[in-house]
Amino acid sequence: MTETPITASWITAAVSLGRCLSSALAIVHTRHGGSMPGFLSLMCVIDCRVQVLTGAVLVGLAAFALTLV
Repeated sequence: MTETPITASWITAAVSLGRCLSSALAIVHTRHGGSMPGFLSLMCVIDCRVQVLTGAVLVGLAAFALTLV
């Protein structure tokens, strides 16, 4: 697969947003009266759910790939 400059720029933008978003969310959370331990607990729950969703998608893709063989 050949990457175009537009695709590479979208990937770079997505990675940059992903790296900066958690810091921005922490600032917003604490400015609205939340605590940092509460924010970290929330992020752990969200991270766990994202890992479960990602794992389920990968298992589904693997099952689909096996049907193509």
